[in-house]
Amino acid sequence: MSIWLPKIPARPADSHPNEPAQPATQLFCFPHAGGGVANYHRWSRLLPDWIDLLPVKLPGRESRFNEPAIGNLHELLDRMVPGILDDIREPFAMFGHSMGGLIAYELTVRLQQHDLRPTVLFLSACRAPHRFNNATTKTKLHQLPDDEMIEYLARDYGKGGKLSVDESQMMRLMSNTIRADLQLLETYEHSGHEPLTIPVMGLAASEDRKVTLEDVSGWREHTTGSFKLRTIPGHHFYLREQEKSLAALVASTITRMSA
Repeated sequence: MSIWLPKIPARPADSHPNEPAQPATQLFCFPHAGGGVANYHRWSRLLPDWIDLLPVKLPGRESRFNEPAIGNLHELLDRMVPGILDDIREPFAMFGHSMGGLIAYELTVRLQQHDLRPTVLFLSACRAPHRFNNATTKTKLHQLPDDEMIEYLARDYGKGGKLSVDESQMMRLMSNTIRADLQLLETYEHSGHEPLTIPVMGLAASEDRKVTLEDVSGWREHTTGSFKLRTIPGHHFYLREQEKSLAALVASTITRMSA
């Protein structure tokens, strides 16, 4: 079993033999900077049985906490692709939130070289590649001391610009992983790939102070397939608050794209 993935679930038996079968679809999910797979595990009770939920486990967190996180996107993918390639079966979809969206996009680019393409790519609270340079600031968060780095993150991404005591303590515990993830984002350079050829759905948070609607809508330039933009109520980390409606949106979109 790959260290990158949970145990691959078997396709459930058809409980409605007289109805047209819905093809089992894998859904690979990628976390935000400093995050893990816990948010996605809760989706297992919200998604239909025919969607095989596969949260991707990155180094430096949860069951891989003792491994150093990787601060370079291409190095991360160099290690990831051989680790998951044999487990991918079509049809499959991908969902990435914030940093996870960038990982999902660049992974999709690489998988095309193996003639593998998701039926739909969900990019949540993630700016389009060409807008990363626009977002570059003189302050590189991954180079700051822990307290300053966490203060910046709380101001820019925390709900109401603040962190709870538990959130602050967790961020200090995860500071090395957060720093590596920020380095991955702050050193990313788009290499001008040809546009994807698949459907893409961009998801923008209505109260996001850092990743704007324009940042997310910029993804339409990176695919020749269909592009849809949805605004989700909430701040940058809306996943928990909107998980029921978000899971329903993901399932209905996969159903439509798989038809």
